[in-house]
Amino acid sequence: MADVHMLVTFITPEYPPQAVGGLGTHVQALARGLAVAGVEVHVFCAAIASAQSYQDGRISVRYIAPPGRENDQPYSLDFDTAFKLNMRVAEVVEEHFSCLNKKPSIVHIHDWFGFKAAARLRSVFGAPVITTLHTFQAALLSLFRIRLAGNTVIELEEQCCRGSDRIITVSESVAQDLKSIYSIPSDKIDVVWNGFDTESFSSQLIAPERIQAMRAAWLKEGERAILFAGRLGAQKGVLPLLRSAKEVITQAPDVRYLIVGEVQDNQYVKDLQLLASRDPVLCEKVTFLGKVRRDELAILYQFASVAVVPSLYEPFGYAATEPMSLGRPVVATRVGGLQEIIEHNRSGLLVATTTSARDGLPDLDVESFTQAQLELLNDPAKAAWLGEEARQRVEQEFSCQNMVEKTLGCYRSTMNCQLQAVANG
Repeated sequence: MADVHMLVTFITPEYPPQAVGGLGTHVQALARGLAVAGVEVHVFCAAIASAQSYQDGRISVRYIAPPGRENDQPYSLDFDTAFKLNMRVAEVVEEHFSCLNKKPSIVHIHDWFGFKAAARLRSVFGAPVITTLHTFQAALLSLFRIRLAGNTVIELEEQCCRGSDRIITVSESVAQDLKSIYSIPSDKIDVVWNGFDTESFSSQLIAPERIQAMRAAWLKEGERAILFAGRLGAQKGVLPLLRSAKEVITQAPDVRYLIVGEVQDNQYVKDLQLLASRDPVLCEKVTFLGKVRRDELAILYQFASVAVVPSLYEPFGYAATEPMSLGRPVVATRVGGLQEIIEHNRSGLLVATTTSARDGLPDLDVESFTQAQLELLNDPAKAAWLGEEARQRVEQEFSCQNMVEKTLGCYRSTMNCQLQAVANG
């Protein structure tokens, strides 16, 4: 159970239903878990086009837009807008707690974006600032050889990492990068794997007829599905996945690839669609489903033969733990948090990445990734065994309860350090 009177403020760029990725899923799962543990949680979600508020069970949620942007029109979050939004967040949080005659015990921000607001709130309330680093921009940009010096995002991220009282990383991989790139000491970092409510994502809550109906909607009679779910971006390795898909389909013609992810208007997605539409094999056997609800995603995993995670950079990987929780075998790359989630040949298959001969950047080892998928397609018994081991591993290591308990440990440690500092003058 939580300590008495612990009150936590979250500042986050995502919170359902206004969420675009795993960060929002994580923040909601953590907030709800903390609330169950007795913590009073107030969420302030920045970078949303319209200002509103609601109660998510015991959790107070407030969406905040920059001044003059309180409408339903989308806007570009440039750095001037970001600064104004941070100042607005700080003002709203101050007003909120002033009206309640309360103050937060912890200001917990998610990624670097909200640090300016958090730093101001620390000076107002005397509450320590904890940052959860979901995506480490410096590591990502360095991996893809994108300029770091003079990059405003990197400067702000570094200020956040150095200025936070404590940092939570979502994997040991991110923690090592943080120590290497910004020289953050180990005793300032806690590694807390992302957890989620596996029961709400489980097959017990999904009627068999819904599964059958969705299967019939997306698969032809006798087809097997290989499922990708995630952002359609370069770091997720979707373009080389399609090259691998062609090789798999050539050897297993009954396979169809289902690609789940928001189809955005950018060059990378256009390249994906162009490749899929011009190749006769891919045109027939690859389906882009767009963005789907989480309950629909759970159904898709139910009838997928294999889930694939071809990421070239992955700080954690809900795209692995979610299908694993449903007993699906996963083929993933041996990068970042994925190699901490999956035990190779025990709870999934891991494939090493390679370097592109064309530009020297990280690339998918298409041949190895192809063979790993075919191995599971051709050996249903092994696929089923890996899936069951995966399900048990997620239940043991990636539950919401584990995440909440470790996060509470971080809160207590940070607050104790603050009390000691005050006592020592």
